[in-house]
Amino acid sequence: MGGDKSLEQHITIPISHLNLAWPGAHSYDLPDQAVDLVKILEKHVDKNSIQNDWKLLNLFIGTNDLCQYCSNPKKHTKEYFSNNIKKAIQTIKQSIPRVIVNLIVIFHLDLVRQVDATPICQGLHT
Repeated sequence: MGGDKSLEQHITIPISHLNLAWPGAHSYDLPDQAVDLVKILEKHVDKNSIQNDWKLLNLFIGTNDLCQYCSNPKKHTKEYFSNNIKKAIQTIKQSIPRVIVNLIVIFHLDLVRQVDATPICQGLHT
């Protein structure tokens, strides 16, 4: 259905308070960001809305971790990366009901090389 109300009537809280992303963030920042998100929700949203309203959380992560891997591969392993994400999601799961977490990671870099090798892409990138 839908279309019965305007966007302003569907949004229940100011979105700008909820954007905790920053350039250069890494997976090791996610657990603290999850805790901060819970605190912000508790401060700015009434308890009834937190309990009853559905929420969508987008997590964009991976590119900066990949760069860190190059500088310290023994520390920045795939287990380290995934454990940081798991910690953040666990905090969210325990503290925020009715939330859909959309985990968006970097694309497969081998595909970039394959596409970049085509004559069309070579012409566009020169």
